Amino acid sequence: MQSGTPTVIAYAYGRYGDRVQLTYVDDRHVDVAREIDVIHAVWQQVRYRR
Repeated sequence: MQSGTPTVIAYAYGRYGDRVQLTYVDDRHVDVAREIDVIHAVWQQVRYRR
């Protein structure tokens, strides 16, 4: 592994299991746990408005 590369990378999964990397949501750029909590909270709000 190269120095400076992230060790934790986040992904989102679509309805049919397709996986998409969340660009810049890694331990090199942000606090991953906090960012995932924020993304999840927003998703929950949007999800239940429909």
